Amino acid sequence: MPPWLSQIGPNYIVEAFKAAREADPGAKLVLNERALQWGFGGAELRRKRLLLLLESLNKEEKLVDAVGLQSHLNPGKEGAIAWKDLPGFIRQIEDLDLKILVTDLDVRDTDLDGPMELRDQVVAETYNRYLDIFLASQATVGVLTWGFGDLYSSRNSEFSRTDGQLVRGTPYDRDMKRKPAWFRLKTSLESAPNRTGWIST
Repeated sequence: MPPWLSQIGPNYIVEAFKAAREADPGAKLVLNERALQWGFGGAELRRKRLLLLLESLNKEEKLVDAVGLQSHLNPGKEGAIAWKDLPGFIRQIEDLDLKILVTDLDVRDTDLDGPMELRDQVVAETYNRYLDIFLASQATVGVLTWGFGDLYSSRNSEFSRTDGQLVRGTPYDRDMKRKPAWFRLKTSLESAPNRTGWIST
């Protein structure tokens, strides 16, 4: 059992946000959650439960301003990304009058076969397709990648390729040179509709 749950009880998330709001009423408070982009592993139920939690957090007073959606993507695994469900999920968050942050974004190639150039293209296209879904919504106000360069990415300690090559999941390669993923990220960000976000204020 998580220590916060055992020590404070099932209301610990509400209590944490209340304390944060009281400490700094002007702060933008974000609930960052993982494994919501999956197309398997009970992710649909996780999305439904998150929406219920968010609704309850803001029922009496607005305790949460935004949702952070951790986005560790694996295009080489069948059904790993719930492409058809994501737009509707984003709309449901919008309906709760919340902003969205794409956080921890990386696209690992551990389950992709073929030459490096081909894998890099699949990774880049996945970045592009995923971001385009989120950036179509005015609620999305920030994108944070999980590191910058492959050499320093924790994905190489957490996962490995069977061929021994470096996992290439970030926008820059081991020498910090731009990869196709960097250019597709740039395309998604530049082509996104203009918005006024609170992230920079």
